[in-house]
Amino acid sequence: MPISSRRDPAAVPTRPAAAAPRPALFSRQARLHSVLRDAATAEEELLDATGTGAADRVLIVGGSGAELLCASIRRGCRAATGTTVPPRHPDPAEVVLAPRVSSVEEAVAIAAGARRALAAGAGPGRLALALLGQTAAAAAARLVLGLRAAGFAGIRLRGRAAGGLLVTCRLQPPEVAH
Repeated sequence: MPISSRRDPAAVPTRPAAAAPRPALFSRQARLHSVLRDAATAEEELLDATGTGAADRVLIVGGSGAELLCASIRRGCRAATGTTVPPRHPDPAEVVLAPRVSSVEEAVAIAAGARRALAAGAGPGRLALALLGQTAAAAAARLVLGLRAAGFAGIRLRGRAAGGLLVTCRLQPPEVAH
């Protein structure tokens, strides 16, 4: 059999294919935009859940307060205050938001401080808690009991797209004796 000097095209080594261009999500600017967009929607979720508007004073307890403060200002709220722990003597507020609650005990402590702020507020007081973690749903029953004991009603629980549980409620007006 004659030996051919021609090589089989399938046997010829080829250059590695050029790497496919990276999706835009991997560029630094796109990653930053994605993170900011996700943070903005998470903050907006708390404000939307409580129906926060221009006439409201907002108290933000714990968590990523700076982003929520900015979101409140962009929404046109009358005032916004942020603290890292529930204050003993809070300023009056119509809305109290807690963006990062890690336990039922922490949520009940925030609710106690929120009660003082909301009772001094001008309108119906509203509270939103973002309970984090895998065990948030399992702790929901204890949380509801704690919120009811603190004087809150209209308690609603729903899962969050980012994980965890969003809890909203309103301060029960005091009973008027006749």
